[in-house]
Amino acid sequence: SGGNSGTINVSYTANAGATQRIGTITVTAPGATGSPVQVTVTQQGSYRNAPVTTCASKGAPDNTSVSVPITVTNFDSITSLSLRLDYDPTLLIYTGNTNPNPVLTGLIVNDNHVSATLHKVLMIWTDISQKTLPANSKITDLNFTHISGTTVLNWNNDANGGADCEYADKNGDPLYDLPTSQFYINGDVHLQQGFKVSGNFIYNNSTITVLDNVKVYLKLNTVKIDSVLTNGSGYFEFPIVQNNTYTLDGITTKPWGGVNGTDALKIQRHFAGLELITEPVRLQAADVNLSYSINGTDALKVKRRFAGLDFSFMRGDWTFAKQTIGGDEVIVNGADVTANFFGLCVGDVNGSNTPSPGKSLNSLINLELNGTMEAALDEEFELPVKIMQDAQLGAISLVLAYPEEYLTFVDLKIGDKSLSKYVNGNQIRVAWAEIDPMTVEKNEVLLLIRFKLSKPVDNVQSLSLSLGNESELADSWANPIVCTLSAPSIVPSKLNGINDPTSSLQNCTIYPNPAKENLTIEFELVAGSAIQICLIDLTGRQIAMLFSEELQKGDFKRNFKLNAVPQGVYTVKISSTGVKTWNYNKKLIICSK
Repeated sequence: SGGNSGTINVSYTANAGATQRIGTITVTAPGATGSPVQVTVTQQGSYRNAPVTTCASKGAPDNTSVSVPITVTNFDSITSLSLRLDYDPTLLIYTGNTNPNPVLTGLIVNDNHVSATLHKVLMIWTDISQKTLPANSKITDLNFTHISGTTVLNWNNDANGGADCEYADKNGDPLYDLPTSQFYINGDVHLQQGFKVSGNFIYNNSTITVLDNVKVYLKLNTVKIDSVLTNGSGYFEFPIVQNNTYTLDGITTKPWGGVNGTDALKIQRHFAGLELITEPVRLQAADVNLSYSINGTDALKVKRRFAGLDFSFMRGDWTFAKQTIGGDEVIVNGADVTANFFGLCVGDVNGSNTPSPGKSLNSLINLELNGTMEAALDEEFELPVKIMQDAQLGAISLVLAYPEEYLTFVDLKIGDKSLSKYVNGNQIRVAWAEIDPMTVEKNEVLLLIRFKLSKPVDNVQSLSLSLGNESELADSWANPIVCTLSAPSIVPSKLNGINDPTSSLQNCTIYPNPAKENLTIEFELVAGSAIQICLIDLTGRQIAMLFSEELQKGDFKRNFKLNAVPQGVYTVKISSTGVKTWNYNKKLIICSK
């Protein structure tokens, strides 16, 4: 307008296109109408925009806990923050904050009463050193109990002259944050509708052992939606699940076990059609190599793992499936869903395992020590293990411990059977399983273990085997049987085979060795003795008495015919049967005639 009067609108465009406060404006008019007007702008404060702070919107059922994250963007070179979030305490109860951003060291969060219907959560942080956070970084989680309904979580940038919501730049100057709705995004907690998915995880054995502390994942299209742990009763629950098709997956750190040759036989019988596996979780447990078929390869893998030749399965150590129709699919369609799951160690097809916290089942097999056999230093010998009853065996699973300090394992055999075996430290692990059963009679040798006495034995009466609690024998139907095994203890020979250092036998020579039809024994007696010479087989049974006579002091040579003795490995036992007794043992190999 004319003269020195009129209206002048002045604005200042700062970073990112935002219109900012500019401070004091001074206008000087030259006097003539239409002449240029000079405008002087005096800067007051910072012209940078504040970060954008967002309170999330969360759904929750009534009377449940809910966690509301507070996130921030454009947090660049900041030295302090002050935030105020208002809420209605009749609808929400503040219970604390969790997961504070580790960069914001010393962040303080506190709930304050304003009135019966208004509380404020105040957050404050300062640092002399400026901090920068990536976009959408979390400041902290605010935790509430959702009582009912819907309540707004409202940023208050009006109280205290706007100072209750404020950020400062690297110089400590406040950043521009108006209008409030552009810089502080309100959140809410609202009632969330959904359906419960729950059930139990138990082990598929005869004692239905509960599986506690299993991590259960709820997945939608392979994406993990939520997870919970089963409680002490094996129970899990997802309280709010929307209509859709999900899968449930279980993970446990419980130890793998209960798998042996009996399970391998079960797998073989299934493939042959003699005994079909029908329960879903057992079908999964039988498919140890995850080929989606069950055959002899799975049985072999089971035997190899029990024997210690393999240490894992392609399917893993544990498998889970729904108890009725199997699989892992859960469909939520307008109602709560109960989904009970069975679990099994992979390979435990007969469900013999009892996982922790329960105790393992007592072994049905035991080993008795019966009699002794002698062994000479640095010589190999075969230790027989007998079965003490008649049986038809479809599977053999044995864990045998031996004193490795004195004995070196050489070999092991079960007749002419092909078996899986492995030695680790002082432990021999043996697995065998076939559909065609092995018939054994009472007191028959079940297996022969070849050892070598590799170290002199001092102050030890005898050496013996012990049986591990994983051992099991099963019949041709893969049912574990109650039985007893028997093995002799090992007595070290002394002074070149003579147990008594004052023995009258000296300088004994046995030849040829190996022998065929004839055998010669030369020996010296330093005192008269009643002498017996006999052959002992690997089972400890005497098969031939070669010589029995009272002899005086002197040198002797005796020849024996071996025509009636089958080829094999034997012990020549020379003993005194008089008042003073002693024994001398020497291994003898008889070859084919």
